[in-house]
Amino acid sequence: MLWATCQPGLERVVRQELQALRLGPVVTARPGLLRAGDIAGADGVTAACRARTVDDLYLQIWSGHPEAFGALLAGPALTVPGELLAAHRAVLALTGRRPRGRIKTTSLLEGPLPFRRQDVEARLARLLLRAHPAWRLAEERPDAEVVAFLSRESALVALRLTDPSFRHRHYGRAPAALSPTVAAALVRLARPSAEDRWLDPCCGGGTILLERAQMGPYRLLLGGDASPAALEVARANFGLRHQPWSLRVWDARALPLPDGSVDRVASNLPFGVQSPAAGGVGPFTAACLGEAARVLRPGGRAVLLWPLRPAVSPPPALSLEQEVAFTLVGQPVAARVFVREG
Repeated sequence: MLWATCQPGLERVVRQELQALRLGPVVTARPGLLRAGDIAGADGVTAACRARTVDDLYLQIWSGHPEAFGALLAGPALTVPGELLAAHRAVLALTGRRPRGRIKTTSLLEGPLPFRRQDVEARLARLLLRAHPAWRLAEERPDAEVVAFLSRESALVALRLTDPSFRHRHYGRAPAALSPTVAAALVRLARPSAEDRWLDPCCGGGTILLERAQMGPYRLLLGGDASPAALEVARANFGLRHQPWSLRVWDARALPLPDGSVDRVASNLPFGVQSPAAGGVGPFTAACLGEAARVLRPGGRAVLLWPLRPAVSPPPALSLEQEVAFTLVGQPVAARVFVREG
């Protein structure tokens, strides 16, 4: 059984991507945790690794009720099935790595439980080493990690398939950079097409543009930012790849673009904390919405992320189609999906 974690609140977007990769049926087990199909073979997990809205992928070793988990911890050993280890080796091979028998254990506990995190991890480690005596514990740079997900309703022990590079993508990061997996979710919400002239008016280090580039063909990627330093990061991230693209220094409240000149707009607007919003978050956001409405063609789509407060009303030309709320860096935010009226 394949499991995936994501930013809580984005489960629907992630579920749609996993189903498009034919990994379904996919269900949300709890916020931020999804269960996909009964997939353990190398081909299945290699396909799963193409998902870009997912933070991490796991293969199930054991699942059950928390009371049964207590019995598992009291058992003699915990064996990781050979087909799971083969799938893990296939994923390591994608990044040029080989298993060396270095493992670690982690636990993620939700709600009041009769378990302590340190005890769970230590006991899991003992059980695994009894079943696999050639393995050794390694907190730093393990090539395998076994994770226990525990809540009052359910327990899951799973082999983690992915490492941090899966969700971070090795991008250079500008200040207040958006997580690549969240950026990928914004791109999917915008419904990209091969004819896109795609705009990010507050592109920072270019994460949303780079994620759009990975989604398939387009006509043009266009981004800008008020910070020349952030745009240098974006240019380094692009390098010579993903042509055609263009990055410019500008004010997102007064874009140097003709009316109706782009098909999609997707952006993480400044929150006014790490990234300043000139004139305040509310007025800045309202001005950006007005420019998005102006430069979008009729029928074009905009996906814009900003905090839930202050409330900002879109211009009449933008019709709100969907709002996806979640928490980002401890702040309630929402990705709003707009369609440009004719």
